[in-house]
Amino acid sequence: MNFKRILAAVLLLILAVTPITAMAAFSEDTAQVAESSYKPRLKAPSHSNDYYYSNMNIFYSIGYGMPNCTAYAWGRAYELLGTQPKLSLDSAHYWYDYNKDHNYYPCGKTPKLGAIACWDNPYGGHVAVVEKITDTTVTLSHSEWGGRSFFLTEHEVGASNGGAVSSGWKFEGYIYILEGEILPDGDIYRVDSSNGLNMRKGAGTSYSTLVAVPDKTELVVTKTKEADGYTWGKTTYAGQTGWCVLDFCELVYKLPVETQPPTTVPEPSATEDEAEPTLPNDNTELPTDVTEPATEAVTETLATVGSEAEPAPEMWGDVNGDGRTNVGDATMLQKYIASMNVNIILERTDINGDGKVSVSDATYIQKTLAGL
Repeated sequence: MNFKRILAAVLLLILAVTPITAMAAFSEDTAQVAESSYKPRLKAPSHSNDYYYSNMNIFYSIGYGMPNCTAYAWGRAYELLGTQPKLSLDSAHYWYDYNKDHNYYPCGKTPKLGAIACWDNPYGGHVAVVEKITDTTVTLSHSEWGGRSFFLTEHEVGASNGGAVSSGWKFEGYIYILEGEILPDGDIYRVDSSNGLNMRKGAGTSYSTLVAVPDKTELVVTKTKEADGYTWGKTTYAGQTGWCVLDFCELVYKLPVETQPPTTVPEPSATEDEAEPTLPNDNTELPTDVTEPATEAVTETLATVGSEAEPAPEMWGDVNGDGRTNVGDATMLQKYIASMNVNIILERTDINGDGKVSVSDATYIQKTLAGL
């Protein structure tokens, strides 16, 4: 394993244990940035800018800071998003394929504001950030390993090499970080085996091995199957699609299950001739065929979970703080459990009251919403 691969492993470990110190709360709406609201970086960041020159920047924190294209682009992405980006912590050579393998952000060949431009070359690749786009030119901001800490380049719109500043660079495409993270199309598992895992052509030990998947690799599993005494998951890694044993993996994200709210019985409309209804006494048994509206059922159920000290028990489960409890809270909670760098209200996360935060809490919200 070369130095950069070892460095990437160290970076991933640091990212897993480093507290999130985002400067702004994450919002799905921040993904869409209009040209009028985008603030291009056309001069070097000062050494007091924490996105680039503090331990907020993972590359800087382990002595791999600027001048360095990856440290700069990662810090610039952090600055634009206000939360840690889901970009590779490895050499620029791996950035584009890493994003495609994990499907974190959309990608393509058309320049867009804030996009990460990626090139591959025999020496490890290069990344830069799109800062301005006119009818004829694209402006990129860069940093370079062992060279300039910050510089700008311009190239013609539609240039096939993406504005490469060195011969021999192969333009791979852009990572559109400002178009928002893509929710995975399956559950996410992290390999938990020091020897890694074999990805096989089919679900079973008799199938041939396609590729070895290293320890701590995150895999998006779209289908599962039982075979040979193991649970197998269909996934993609390094451009290969096959099956891995999930018994040697840790579940880090469970894709929310879409559920329909329970059918409600509409209340009869009152007329002027009808008398004011009287409330039943405490011993009156309600009809079993009447289902309460979903919003009332959720409020009533979740209100009983929080401690007596909670100032707004009816908001228990509203982990994203939007004033209501819905499937968005379950999704946000699962992102938090999967270390996806989101801002949530921590005191509202132990939904089922078992003293810890886990996938069970997100499941509790989903089941309650479904009236289960």
